[in-house]
Amino acid sequence: MKNFKNIQSLIGGYFAFCLTVFEASDVFLERFEVQGDYFNYIFSFLILVFIIGGVAFYLNSRKKIANKKIEVKSNINYKVVNILLIISLFFLFGYYAFMNSSKNDLLDNQLPELIELFENNQVLKVYQKTIILKEEFPDNKIIAKYFNNVTDSISINTGNIDYDIYFRINNDSLSEWTFIGKSSNLDRVPFARLDLKFVNGENTFISRYNHTYRLRQGEMSFIFPKSNKDIPDDHILFPGVKNSLSLPGLDHLEPININPYSISKYEVTNQEYYEFLNSDAYNDSLNWPFPIVIEEKTIDLSEVKSIFTDQYGSQGPSNWSYGNFPDGQKDLPVTGVSWFEAYAYSKYKGLSLPNIYQWENAANLSGSTNLIKRSNFSKEQLIQYDDLTTNNVFGILNLAGNVREWMSNPNNNSNKNRAILGGCFLDETYSYNDYYSQDSFDRSIGNGIRLVYNPRGTPEINSESFGVDVRDFIKTEDVTDDVFKYYLSQYDYEYSDKNITTQNIDTLSNGIVIEKYEMPAGYGDGIEILSGYVFYDKNIKEKYKPIIYFPGSNALHTPKDINMIEGFPSRVLYLLKEGYAVIHPIYKSTYSRQDNQRSDYGDMSDQYKDHVIMWGKDYKKSIDYIFTRNDFDSNKLSYHGVSWGGFMANILLPIDKRVKSAVLLVAGLEFQKCKKEVDAHYYTRRIRIPTIMLNGKFDQYFPYETSQIPMYKLIDVDEENKKHFIYESGHYVPRNELIKQHLDWLERYL
Repeated sequence: MKNFKNIQSLIGGYFAFCLTVFEASDVFLERFEVQGDYFNYIFSFLILVFIIGGVAFYLNSRKKIANKKIEVKSNINYKVVNILLIISLFFLFGYYAFMNSSKNDLLDNQLPELIELFENNQVLKVYQKTIILKEEFPDNKIIAKYFNNVTDSISINTGNIDYDIYFRINNDSLSEWTFIGKSSNLDRVPFARLDLKFVNGENTFISRYNHTYRLRQGEMSFIFPKSNKDIPDDHILFPGVKNSLSLPGLDHLEPININPYSISKYEVTNQEYYEFLNSDAYNDSLNWPFPIVIEEKTIDLSEVKSIFTDQYGSQGPSNWSYGNFPDGQKDLPVTGVSWFEAYAYSKYKGLSLPNIYQWENAANLSGSTNLIKRSNFSKEQLIQYDDLTTNNVFGILNLAGNVREWMSNPNNNSNKNRAILGGCFLDETYSYNDYYSQDSFDRSIGNGIRLVYNPRGTPEINSESFGVDVRDFIKTEDVTDDVFKYYLSQYDYEYSDKNITTQNIDTLSNGIVIEKYEMPAGYGDGIEILSGYVFYDKNIKEKYKPIIYFPGSNALHTPKDINMIEGFPSRVLYLLKEGYAVIHPIYKSTYSRQDNQRSDYGDMSDQYKDHVIMWGKDYKKSIDYIFTRNDFDSNKLSYHGVSWGGFMANILLPIDKRVKSAVLLVAGLEFQKCKKEVDAHYYTRRIRIPTIMLNGKFDQYFPYETSQIPMYKLIDVDEENKKHFIYESGHYVPRNELIKQHLDWLERYL
């Protein structure tokens, strides 16, 4: 302290010491993931030391001030430097205080909000929030965890051209497009149903991103035409992409790669067909698909043109008169045409009839709930081709209702029948989501035309046959009770309550406890382990009423238990807060117990039969576990199945009489045939507990008429103790309705 020349070194050294302390604190306290008050404590201590030292130095220096000018000058210089260093130190204080405040805000506000959004299944809001937070806190593991939980890895191949990619919520044409990245480096997208828009210069293409689990099997490649220039003005273009069918009876088929195509916004009108009828092209044999062979009979154009006549024998659709459409109907879609007439018109236009992959891709059946409400079903008359109230998310009009639309595809390996989709103004609303075929010569009122353009030529899939064997479950003969006793015996195993373990996994902030149980499975020679999870509210004082749960088919495509655990409590919170405990077995082939069974659809293989039996044993063994719990009122056990779990209820409910009631969400019977020992409808006939079904009328997986209704009728319970609630929705029901009906049913029977 004696030498003023050392002052600067002293202060600089203290300044460096403070910086070292802050940096060390930042490392050891793991920035952003501990209480930020530690930084305040550290800095307050360093400031206090600095002030005390400064006061002591000032008092000491006053005694030793000399009158020499050089000393005065040195003192002035020292004060300037000291002031600057103090300002710098306070700047650092402000910086770290700001960082502290940011950390505290993250802990106190941002992360709790993020967790709440996730628990409420607000995937896109979580995504948008984590994108912002990742910029501010790039090393935060919690933020990174939630970002990964709501996104899916993706590898996008767009060839040699790099596209800007935007997204919006699928089925929400009013939402704005949000930039997500470039196709060359985009590796994650929100785990949700999205529309993707690809932009490169003047070229813009829109594609669907649906059912994200499909992408886990590999790269998602998009194929585009070289430009938009060849696409008809009234068409919507779709890039080529791997696509699958969700039409009932065809939804088990493997996804295929489809080439880019465009589809007309509008159905073909009377005026447009009139121009074809009066052109030379109508009589050009090259435009007609003749000769054809139907059931070993050869038919040429000369033989059949005589039947393509109107009401008075002139050439034209069946509802026309003297070769002309009714007055005032030029802008209505043409109807009353056969598949042959539709095909000839498509050739005349240099276009094609859609194949079922193209049509379904454009139809976007997952958005049918909102679309059908605006569409022309169950009415007495057609509406104009350009009625904008009927547009779907892609801007295509009247895909639902108005007229049925002929497809290119034969049905059941025969040219006699062709696929015809979408339903018409005379049909029930649920027809939009079903697969139908009709005789190629059928000219019913309601048959119409929509066209597609294939920039890469006519795809081979156009001629591929698709057949759906819709099963008449009601009329199918039942097996005898003795035979069914044998079916039940397949699910037997040697009972044991030994070697069962239960451990606490987590206790959430809202009081929900998560436990995991493990026990030997009822198969696998004692080596196979059955696991499952128990969810309940620790604040409930009475015995818990147990509910055994069976998930939807997404469980077959989700590899880790944690992916279920993190979202499941919020979905069943309404049950947990009412004193119920939900038991979620990890059934064979699901989550961490995945194997080579990756489909819930039945088939004639022993593999499928064996898995149904294993699922049944997992179910019964989990009920065994429930009965070992003293904190459960096991005599009030109920079942809750969702989608696949609703279908599996057909088999599970009759095999264990310890379950007292059931609530089935979007359930039905599947059309796919399997071995009789595990064919669901034989079991449905022996369900004898109070059961309710909650269904959407437009469900594309379990059709209302051919799947839901037969299941409900076959349940062997009087009308007083079974109910079927039907909503104007697709493969879901309004959540408030689920909660209300579920709780009411449980209260009534438990």
